[in-house]
Amino acid sequence: MLSDREREALYEIERRFWDEDPILALSLDAAGRRLTRDRRRYVYAATAAVAAPLGLFMLAVGLPSAALVFAAVAGWAWVARRRRIDQGRRHP
Repeated sequence: MLSDREREALYEIERRFWDEDPILALSLDAAGRRLTRDRRRYVYAATAAVAAPLGLFMLAVGLPSAALVFAAVAGWAWVARRRRIDQGRRHP
């Protein structure tokens, strides 16, 4: 978390950057948004990749209700990831 003084200094640097080279600033801003969008997609994939093996492990140790919960989480993450990918294809 930035202090107020640091936040003001950062704002001033950003303002100067936009004044000096707005085209580069726009391209960097777009790249930052694209990275954030890609990071969200990986969160869903990682969730599914962790939940699925945990579900199998829970089933192997004899906890079917816990296995069902992990399977539901893995399924939710997979569906959410697919929806996000499909939305990205429709809205570039």
